[in-house]
Amino acid sequence: MNTQKTKKPPVRANSGAVDKGKKGAANKAAGNAEKAANNKNTRPDRRNPVGLPAQKEPLSQNRKTALLCAGAFLFTLAVTLTVLALKKVFPFGEKSLFFSDMSVEYLPFFSEFYDKIRSGDALSFSWATALGGNYWGTFAFYAASPLNYLLLLFSRTALPYAFCGMIVFKQALAAASMTLFLSVRRQGKTDIFALFCGVLYAYCGWFTAYYFNTIWLDAFYLLPLLALGIERLADRGCVRLYIPVLMLTVFSNFYFGILCCAFCVIYFFFYLGVSRTGKRRPAKTGEAPSADASADAETDAQTAACPPAGRTPFFRSVPFQRTLLFAGASVFSALMLAFFLVPLFLLLRSNDSLEESFSCASWFRNIPEQVAALFTQHTGSGSGYANYANIYAGILPLCALPQFFLRKRFSLREKLISGAVLLLFVLSFNIPLLDYIWHGFRYPTAIPFRESLFFSFFLLLLAHRGLSQTGRFEMKSCLAAWGAGAAVLACGIVYYIGAKTDGTIGLLAVISTGVLLIGLPLFLKVFSGSPRRAEKALIGVWLALLIAFDAGGSMYAHIGDNLSSDHTRQSADYTAIRALIDRADDTTPFYRSELRSPSGVNNGAYYGFRGVAQASSAEDTRILQLLRLLGNDSNRYNETQYFYQTPLFDAMMGVKYLYEYTSLSEEGSADQLYPRTPPEGYTRIGENERFFSFRFSEALPLGYAVSSDLVNWQPEEMQAPQNQESFFRLAAGADPLLRTCDLSVSGDENGIVVEKKDGHYTFDASNTKGRRLWLDCTATAKQDGALYLCVETVPEIEHTNRLYFKKNGTDNAVELPYYYSAITTLLADAKAGEKYTVYFDTNNAEAGEFNIQFFQVDTAALKEACSTIRSNGTWLLTEAGSSVLKGDITVKGENRLFMTTIPANDGWEIKVDGALLGREQIVEIGGAFIAFPIEAGKHEIEMRFRLPGVFAGGAVSLFSLAAGAVYLFVIRRRKNSNGLNA
Repeated sequence: MNTQKTKKPPVRANSGAVDKGKKGAANKAAGNAEKAANNKNTRPDRRNPVGLPAQKEPLSQNRKTALLCAGAFLFTLAVTLTVLALKKVFPFGEKSLFFSDMSVEYLPFFSEFYDKIRSGDALSFSWATALGGNYWGTFAFYAASPLNYLLLLFSRTALPYAFCGMIVFKQALAAASMTLFLSVRRQGKTDIFALFCGVLYAYCGWFTAYYFNTIWLDAFYLLPLLALGIERLADRGCVRLYIPVLMLTVFSNFYFGILCCAFCVIYFFFYLGVSRTGKRRPAKTGEAPSADASADAETDAQTAACPPAGRTPFFRSVPFQRTLLFAGASVFSALMLAFFLVPLFLLLRSNDSLEESFSCASWFRNIPEQVAALFTQHTGSGSGYANYANIYAGILPLCALPQFFLRKRFSLREKLISGAVLLLFVLSFNIPLLDYIWHGFRYPTAIPFRESLFFSFFLLLLAHRGLSQTGRFEMKSCLAAWGAGAAVLACGIVYYIGAKTDGTIGLLAVISTGVLLIGLPLFLKVFSGSPRRAEKALIGVWLALLIAFDAGGSMYAHIGDNLSSDHTRQSADYTAIRALIDRADDTTPFYRSELRSPSGVNNGAYYGFRGVAQASSAEDTRILQLLRLLGNDSNRYNETQYFYQTPLFDAMMGVKYLYEYTSLSEEGSADQLYPRTPPEGYTRIGENERFFSFRFSEALPLGYAVSSDLVNWQPEEMQAPQNQESFFRLAAGADPLLRTCDLSVSGDENGIVVEKKDGHYTFDASNTKGRRLWLDCTATAKQDGALYLCVETVPEIEHTNRLYFKKNGTDNAVELPYYYSAITTLLADAKAGEKYTVYFDTNNAEAGEFNIQFFQVDTAALKEACSTIRSNGTWLLTEAGSSVLKGDITVKGENRLFMTTIPANDGWEIKVDGALLGREQIVEIGGAFIAFPIEAGKHEIEMRFRLPGVFAGGAVSLFSLAAGAVYLFVIRRRKNSNGLNA
């Protein structure tokens, strides 16, 4: 055996103090060795095969990492609570974090999930919104996160408060998760920069702009753990972290989980390229270190134990094997989630909540703003590509990034790959096709560039690399950092002086940049050598104050001063409406209700009744399209609002109870339009300090017999009132139910209005030369009673029109709650001969088409039509659960249809007198409702909903679990017994 003489390290001339320190360290090491030798715990085990003394150092490093993570969590919590206190946000004031979709989507769906879990109800079907539907999509998009079970610890009325607290909790978790990732990937070599970068990650522009999308925040704190799992897979072939974290990420929120899957692919190949695992040859002496010290140590150990005899074939190389393992682990994760994914994919086949079309003809015109967004605390939370990606991640990373790209200790390969990844994200923010791919080959309905979270993650990762490997002081990197800081300062000054953004935002950016520039050279000089404990403490405190100021300033700048107190109002509203529901004492097993209000969706999900209005990314669009054609305001793909519908609609859909605010101030100026007295057919049955409650006597049951002529009912575009009337004409042979008021339409001197024969109007505004064209529409009431308005526009001028209303020429016009393409609403309690005017602008459109109608309802004819339908036969339910309906019906007459207002979701099993109906026997009324032919006589009808795909998906998951268990306990154990690396 060849032996090699070990060279002694060169002795450097130094002071006696240093020699004394070395002797002390040596004596201490000798003492530790003696203690270890006396340690009785020397029995060999699988992790310690030769019976070496137990080591305490790794445990100490784990404690340091745990302290850093706890510090990041508490640091973030302290900064956020300080910001909330300054903004007077709950619990420090009456304001609330509720913003945008938080009130109208997330809180209602969390509340419905709360009710289902507390009552033990199935997660397959829900009657709460859109007349009922498959609940699995709502669960997957909004409520599947395991953290949601913490909400069960709170009372139902406290959910709005707990919901706001969950945002702060998830943000602090994200800081701790990022700190853990940056610490562990350096083999336990903890540093304070991991904490600082973790805190900045928690306050990145993506979070401060989109914190109200609480369903995305699970991916926010799981993303660093996902990256850590990928690194362990690439380094060691270990999938024990990657698989469960990937499954949890997709399960917690399906939509953002898909984006994280794309991130996994990019990060795996990025890490494979920058680490030694990605090299097919052993590392040479003097080669630059890789991105992960743990990867270097393990790769070097394997190379020393088994030196290669030459170049390894590609298909047997470590990179190729790791790639196969990564693909296999990802597929295995998907198969394990088959019970969750298969029913969801079957549901989404009928969902078109995200528009498909996009234009990639040119680059986005926001490049200057995009560059400025990287250097300033300004964030954009609006919709559409006129905005820019929120990629701000603090001042410190921008000044530290040159340390990574200019220092020689990092290999050129790592720098090129890292730069390519950052460039990919920059191009994604400017090329529509790449952004389209990032969003799962869908065009996002709002908030583009959602992948900006991943850009901030990479930015902080590279910044931490530069900060934690300072090494020898280099003037070149110092000057580069100065240049980056100067760019930050310049952008801040330009935005501050030019008033491109809020003055506070620009001022905070300038101040924080100046503080950093003053201390940056001192920081680089001190940490390039071996700083003393006092120096490190001083620099650490200085950086902590800077980070707190930078991170807190970013959040403070984005949280507006006009925050509402929705958490207080919603809790009070829930208590008031539930009190009215409990006092109704209705023995009918099934009926629907709605909140009659100019705003609000998902009312049924929040208040706990069966409703109509809904805004959801997982809804079957067939029912939404039908509701739009019947006059419910809709954005055509994922939202419908109830507003003040007609008695025809309420009778058809079985809306038996209505609730209405008692105070005009609750809903703003538009609320003064609507009469406090109910129209004919509605009876006020209850009242408290917040709401009235009404009962509608003509509401039809869930199922009833109608004429078979109803199969010919085809609702038409821009004919909402006529579509409601034609339903009753075909179903019951009813006389005309509507009385249309005479109407006059006029424009200004530069507009030409042409009336079409079908009642629609077209306009030509090509001569306005940029001016807005106003159209005045005036009608005269024909009789005393409720006056209804229907306004519909073609897509070219939808969404941004503003409708205003005047009565008898009054000067004080009121803006109508009009948002999308159609609205049918109760306008006034009119008197015969009174004139009513609605006027609106054309939103600078040169040409367009619209339909406007003022009409009144013949309530006597409607009552007769409903009586005719009831005489034909109604479904008397004896059981009405979430997914089971049973009852009897006695049908009179021939050629009848059993008509239901149950959406035609896949999964319904229908039995008539015990015989199962085939799919060919079921027809869809209006393309959305379940119906089938039925003979005269008495019949027992049972309908049961079974979640499509749940059994097939469950079988796949169980098979995958069994296969994984076999691999874990058989194959892996066999490898271990042969002495191979497991």
